Amino acid sequence: MKVTKLLLLVFWVSCLSACMERWQKVERIGVFERTEYWRSNKLNWEGTSTGVYKNKLCLLPTGRCISDQYVHIKETPGRVVEIPAWLNDEQQLATDTGLFDKHTGAPLRCLNCEQMPDIYGRLDRLQINWSVSGEQAYASAGDASFLGLENNNQQHYELWLLQILADGFEVTELLNDDKLYRHGFLHGLGYSPDEQLLAWHLCSPSCALWWYDIEAETYGHKVLPSQCEYNSYWQIGWQNGLPHSEYYWGATSAHICLDDDGQAVFPLQSSR
Repeated sequence: MKVTKLLLLVFWVSCLSACMERWQKVERIGVFERTEYWRSNKLNWEGTSTGVYKNKLCLLPTGRCISDQYVHIKETPGRVVEIPAWLNDEQQLATDTGLFDKHTGAPLRCLNCEQMPDIYGRLDRLQINWSVSGEQAYASAGDASFLGLENNNQQHYELWLLQILADGFEVTELLNDDKLYRHGFLHGLGYSPDEQLLAWHLCSPSCALWWYDIEAETYGHKVLPSQCEYNSYWQIGWQNGLPHSEYYWGATSAHICLDDDGQAVFPLQSSR
């Protein structure tokens, strides 16, 4: 009887092993290597039967690795790669986002963050959007244009500019003056075509168009008609190097704000 049970157990283990397919996907980013461990259960007829069950990230020159169910890693157009800050000093959490040189594996240090000791934890809570060159990025809590959030004048959004230098990076906090910005949601945040300016709508609940000149380190803004409520068809266009408010080409009369004469307050996008 015991022999029979043992043989049945061996049989079922063999069947389960045959029905569980496993494989790996390897991604190289400079001197970093991430391995995704996949598996597929052929006996699972309900729900998702295929997926990643483990990730491993290694620094190839040293052979140092970390493993977890999910490991964040994001390549940028420049020399920076975003990964967990596992090579930073022991004060940082292993899950915090860190910026590393993809060619050397060295962590990039913030050069002007003496007043922000939790810089990596704060970066981890923000969404980092890189320029085409990868030499700079802006970090924010997200663009309310895509988050489906209602205007709430008690919400204060963070907006930082990160500039990558030879020996590290510097941070400029752009929403740092409550007298100018107060509270509100950011909409349409993005670079100018030449990446020299950042522009955004700030609504709390009435809206203004703001922009920041990165080289000159100066701000500009334009107060917008108070009767216009922000919607997803309202966006930022560029002309002669400066931003302006406009409506997406597909906007209908239901989405367009009119003035006292019944004319559209902002122009329609000129082309798709």
